[in-house]
Amino acid sequence: MIRAAVFAVTMLFSSTALADQTVVYKGQDGKNLTLEIADSGIVHITGPVPGQTGLVQDGELFLIDTAQEKPRVTRLTDVAAVFGEVIGPMFGALFDAAAKADPKPAQPLVIEAAGTTTVAGFTGDAYRIKGIDKMNPDTAIEWVATRDPALAPAGKAMLQFMEATMVMAAPMIGEVAASMIGDMRQAFTLGTPLKAGTRFELASVKDGAIDPARFRLPAEPMSRADLLKDVKASAPAK
Repeated sequence: MIRAAVFAVTMLFSSTALADQTVVYKGQDGKNLTLEIADSGIVHITGPVPGQTGLVQDGELFLIDTAQEKPRVTRLTDVAAVFGEVIGPMFGALFDAAAKADPKPAQPLVIEAAGTTTVAGFTGDAYRIKGIDKMNPDTAIEWVATRDPALAPAGKAMLQFMEATMVMAAPMIGEVAASMIGDMRQAFTLGTPLKAGTRFELASVKDGAIDPARFRLPAEPMSRADLLKDVKASAPAK
């Protein structure tokens, strides 16, 4: 009987400690960013572009395109390496910086505490941050963050997704992408963001089982050689 009681208690704590989680952020354009987090730590990311998602697995981000006839999967590190070869070394170096650089930006943000507030049922610390808006560096952005452990996995996935987005945008925005990565890293040290000005805001958090298929790649990642051929084929003729 004692053995049965111990087993029951073990099962109870195991079921409460391990649970899938769906976290939804609403962007300023009204479109959602959804993070589906498995209890194993794998994260499926659905952004505003239909047919384009991401999967964070073993610390790596995979880009998934299901808008085509056959699903296309690429590894972000391979994309960065190929773009670095086609566009220039700055791109590859930027990705390396995103993975290894000191999280503090060259010019630290100015962060001022502003009490506490509640967003989507979570209480967080409010801040006014200057320097994070590169177009208006003297404008203070309202930032709300929480250290609630229930949202820690979402915060880690969110930062990785945002860094990847900045790396992918590097060919268009140039070296400012590196400083933006540093800014985000410094801001995320405050905790998992609940609100970032008008850019995004936590909308909902739901615990519950998610279809395991969501956490599997729909196809093998493209080889770097095949990806290089595709990029060169789609590049404008000189």
